Amino acid sequence: MTRCSGCSRNFPALAHDARCGHCQLKKPRALIEEWGSCSHCGSAYEHLEGALCFKCTDADDGVVQAARGAIASPVNPRAHTGPDGRVSLSSRVHEQGSDSNQERRDHAARVLAHMGSGYAEAVGRAIPGMRIAPSKLKVAATSSSGAIMKPVPRLNIKISRVTDHDKGRYRTGPTFHSVSTQIPTDMPASELAAMCWTIADNAYTKGRGRRVAEESFSILWSSSRTLLNSEWLAEGEAIGDLWRRASSNSLLVPANDVKRKVMDFHVVVQEEEDSEELNQANLAKKYLLRLPLTTNCPLDLYYPVGTADLHTQSQLLTPSDSTSGKKPRVASSGREAYTTTINRVPGTLYMATKAGYVEDEHGSLTWVEEDVPMKIIVEPKPFASGLCKDAHKMTIDGVVYAAKCYYDVGYGESVSKEDNLHHLKEEANRQRLASGCAQRFMDAATKSKISFYNLRAAHPFIVIIAEGTNKGHAWLVDTLISEHASVRKFSGTNEAGLNMVDLVGKTCDAYAHYSLYDSDCAAVFVDIQGIDSDRLPLSAKKGPTTGHFLYMFDFMMHSCDGFSGLGDNGWSGINTFVQQHTCNSICKALELTSTLSLWKTFGPGTGKNGNWFETQSEEEDGDDVLQPPTRPPSSRSNHSMAELNEYKDDEDH
Repeated sequence: MTRCSGCSRNFPALAHDARCGHCQLKKPRALIEEWGSCSHCGSAYEHLEGALCFKCTDADDGVVQAARGAIASPVNPRAHTGPDGRVSLSSRVHEQGSDSNQERRDHAARVLAHMGSGYAEAVGRAIPGMRIAPSKLKVAATSSSGAIMKPVPRLNIKISRVTDHDKGRYRTGPTFHSVSTQIPTDMPASELAAMCWTIADNAYTKGRGRRVAEESFSILWSSSRTLLNSEWLAEGEAIGDLWRRASSNSLLVPANDVKRKVMDFHVVVQEEEDSEELNQANLAKKYLLRLPLTTNCPLDLYYPVGTADLHTQSQLLTPSDSTSGKKPRVASSGREAYTTTINRVPGTLYMATKAGYVEDEHGSLTWVEEDVPMKIIVEPKPFASGLCKDAHKMTIDGVVYAAKCYYDVGYGESVSKEDNLHHLKEEANRQRLASGCAQRFMDAATKSKISFYNLRAAHPFIVIIAEGTNKGHAWLVDTLISEHASVRKFSGTNEAGLNMVDLVGKTCDAYAHYSLYDSDCAAVFVDIQGIDSDRLPLSAKKGPTTGHFLYMFDFMMHSCDGFSGLGDNGWSGINTFVQQHTCNSICKALELTSTLSLWKTFGPGTGKNGNWFETQSEEEDGDDVLQPPTRPPSSRSNHSMAELNEYKDDEDH
């Protein structure tokens, strides 16, 4: 490297004994005293500006800078460095943290968390007695913020028994099979009580035909039969906190359960005194014992545990499990993993718009249609048919629905697109009214602590074809629970229900009575039918922690003006229900006014809604039909028929 003889700077390509451009342009210094002299090495340079030449400055500053750098950044013996002196590749990638790799790191964290909890899941799914090798995974997962996190541990919860507690004694409860499930340790402890209540409620609803109130059950430890401390289930407590308190007490959690991370509970239900439902169940049981062997009585009404459930339980133990041979290390996926199911029924693709009624704050309805069409696939062959409607499978965004349309409305000719849409609108409005009435009915029963079966009314929407030759054709679309589910019918259009055997039947009869009471005899729901979740096929059933319910659809209604749609027989239909209905225990517990009293007070014979019908019973009884009977307080809704009238007015316009 050549050094300039004028200023002592280093220039790699400078010729020997030559000067840099700056020195050549500067004015020469004639006197030697004007030259600069290095105070360190004594060399003289014509254009030296400082006290040290650049040769001495480079040597001094390099050593000092290296020393200062070593003091400021000492070497970390734990950090790996490459041949070039840089840190390792993994450290550089971690420090860079580019946004493009954030998704990969999050995915890796989820995979590692799932693998970390795989051992607990395998233990929970294994057949009793099978030993599972512990996980050898040692890699820690990393969160999106870069902090090291561990997968959330999971605990095994077992509900081994559900029994009665009557006058200090534990009596045999309904038919119940132990339930085992897994929950994370960070789940709120209060959800454990909700899970136990749902399991007990399902067992009593299915076996005894009555509901379990949330305050009428207790949770015991199975090993010690001591009450679970309610403070351990308080708000802010987690399942992990409950496990840490209980696992240290061998009376609550035995040593064997501590190793398997199992908490075993016993749910005790306080028996109701003088329960009419229990008395009827006992009478039905006695009647069943007296039946001859050739009777055609439906035994499943008394013994709800089906043979399909027993068959499934028997398949849990395969012949290879009972032998003493070596068990396979890897579980097989089964033939289903290598079987492809192709639907042989062709489907037709349409572009359609979604439509429905929107309710404002004043209760008025507005018909709304979306302006953006969507793709739907409809199977041309119906999977179910009724007296006036066909039900087709419709797929929207990968989800299969039940789509219904009218093919006969009693005129003896095909149904036009306009009439089909008109009747579908009427049915959608009936479903909306039925859903609101069911919710008020259940709220009133819950407030009075009355056992009832959960009711769910369908919330359908309408789909209208927007393009093609079938433009304008419409379907009423609803949730498809199961195409193989059996529909249970509780009443007809002109036949009131008389279901006195089980809770679901009595609930439907009381619900119809409540609709008459809630509308002041202006409307009553008939033709009540639905799918019971407890009778679904095994492939469509929910888990044991999901409550039973009746999914209702295709309602008919009799109204005072007769404008609710097909099947509305007006005052004649309401009078038929009044004459046929028989109150059951739920009607009496709700203290609903009798149907005949409602007819006398609000019917057409009173002059409030015309003089369509005059009953002879009024003359014979001599009652003052204009005197309103004493009515119990309830969550009444007097705007139901006003909504119907507004709906009819909108249709006319």
